[in-house]
Amino acid sequence: MTKMTPNKGKDTILLGLWAGIFLALFILNRYQRAETASSTWDGWVDWVDAPDSFVHKKTWDRTGNRLSSAREKTMKANESSLRVGSDTVSESWLAKRWPAWKTTKFIRVRQRWGGIDSLILHREDLLGESWTWQFNAPPSMDITRIPHEFWYEHPLWRSNQIRAVHRYQSRIRPLQSWEEVFALAPFDSIQRIWIPMYFKLDME
Repeated sequence: MTKMTPNKGKDTILLGLWAGIFLALFILNRYQRAETASSTWDGWVDWVDAPDSFVHKKTWDRTGNRLSSAREKTMKANESSLRVGSDTVSESWLAKRWPAWKTTKFIRVRQRWGGIDSLILHREDLLGESWTWQFNAPPSMDITRIPHEFWYEHPLWRSNQIRAVHRYQSRIRPLQSWEEVFALAPFDSIQRIWIPMYFKLDME
């Protein structure tokens, strides 16, 4: 049995100490990256495709029996003459014509955007109906007067961006251009195009 020299014992302890430090840093880095990724895409989780396995509800009547092709064509012809208001259509009306996931998504999207236009409907993959939509576009909201509850729930904004804008406006002055807004925090290319379309500055 060989004796461990004092220097060798110290080297082993130092090696174990450094290994522990690097492991702790690695775990902390993974945690921070995961937290950043989840906050980065907060509010954008709705941009997913509908499940492929769903059989469209229009081909079934209320009793669960499959509609005949003639009756289905008649229903589609009748619905094609309908003009449906995107801001007034009720959840119960949509539930008779859409699957539950699509109805729920439409109502949630309308609430979070403050309205729905053709661009939002297309972006949220809610198009392709037999009736004609009458759109009520979301009002262009001034970011100096927007309620914080609505702002934090809006799909286009992330919490770190809202905090940066609010901090600047409360401590310095109202923002005067979108270049100033986008310089306060990281914004992706979609946000840079869409935010000026659905929001405005007090100077505009």
